[in-house]
Parts: sequence; C-alpha cells; structure tokens
Amino acid sequence: MNPANPQTMLFEVGEPQSFDQARAEMLVEPLLPYFAEAFHGAFTEFRLGVDETTRAKFSGRVRGQVVTELAWVHVQDQLTEWDEIEFCSKLGFFKVIVDSEIVIRFKRLNADLLAKSDTDQSKAWFGNQHIDGIDDSLLRLTFGYRPERNWMTCDSYYLTHQSSCQSLAWASTVSVVNADVLVDADDDISQAAHGLPGIEIKPLLPKAIELEEQA
Repeated sequence: MNPANPQTMLFEVGEPQSFDQARAEMLVEPLLPYFAEAFHGAFTEFRLGVDETTRAKFSGRVRGQVVTELAWVHVQDQLTEWDEIEFCSKLGFFKVIVDSEIVIRFKRLNADLLAKSDTDQSKAWFGNQHIDGIDDSLLRLTFGYRPERNWMTCDSYYLTHQSSCQSLAWASTVSVVNADVLVDADDDISQAAHGLPGIEIKPLLPKAIELEEQA
C-alpha cells in the first residue's frame, strides 16, 4: 500500500549493524508517513484540544501518559486499513505487529535513547526475555520519541532495538527531509501543511550504546 500523502521515505545508504536492523528498517519504512501523521495528530490534539488551564494541572507524568495514549489512538486510525498490520494490547500497552516478524511499541526515550522502566515486565520486554502471550520470534522494536519537556511538540524520533534495559543493540534516526525534493508537483501540497512532508531513517554510528550499571 502506498502512502496517501506526499510523505516519501528514504533510507540513508550505510552499513546496518545487523541483518535484523536492515530487515526491520525495510518493514518499518512504509509505515513512517503514517507514524508521522499519528504523532503530529496526537501532539496537536493535546496542544489545541486541552485548554491551557487544564494542562497546567497535569504533572509531567500525566501529560506524557495523555499524549502517549492519544498517539496510540492516532496510530490505529492511520493504519486501520493495512492488512499486514495487527494491533495488540496484551500486557497493558499498545503494540503494532508487522508481517508477523516485528512488534513495535511506542515509548518515550531518555538521553541515551533507551526506553526505561522499573517494572519486571518492562525489564523482561527490553531484555528480550520470554513473556507469556507474546510470540518469542517477533523482533521487539521501539518507535521512540523525545518530546519537549512540556509535551507540546516533538521533532526527535528513533527506531531502536534494545539488548537490555541498559544497552542498545542498534538505533536509527528518523528525520524530516526536504519537502522541495520529495513532494511531487502533482501532489496536493496542502497535505504536507503539518510540517512533516517527508522522513528519512538512517543508522546511527555502528557503535552500540552501553551504560554501566549504577552502583
């Protein structure tokens, strides 16, 4: 299925760190325009649909949860007609399964591009350990984002695969590309008014990010 908008995906030529990374990027690439629309919609809805007085009452954690759940809904709306996609809410959080090969969750990342949590379930998930109800053959990926502190906007997105709660097996950046290059003259340019006319995804330097355990 081709995207219904002028967001065109490009891969940066490079040496992925593993076959899994190359295969994962290939499977995720067609979904990126829809992810872009979904997250743009979620942040816009939070910014414009919740009045300033109400937002001021939310703690940072609550703001993050509201935007995250809005993003889940928008992702489902964007991908509802994809036959290759399966939505999954097992374990209490939203996931997308693609071609029965990869499972993607959507998570805020820290400065080290890690999705961290103190729950046993999250540790097992990011440690790629067996979890009842989830097919062990699925490669577990994170479509990660690093929003502004007020949760009003975000322009930092990544596709990652963690090897543990403390380390990344690999990470790829997801970035906006030049609209003038990617938007065809026959396309309706108004569809790109959200500011995300195109995205590219490229591997980071071939060096896994390792964090030492805190004493």
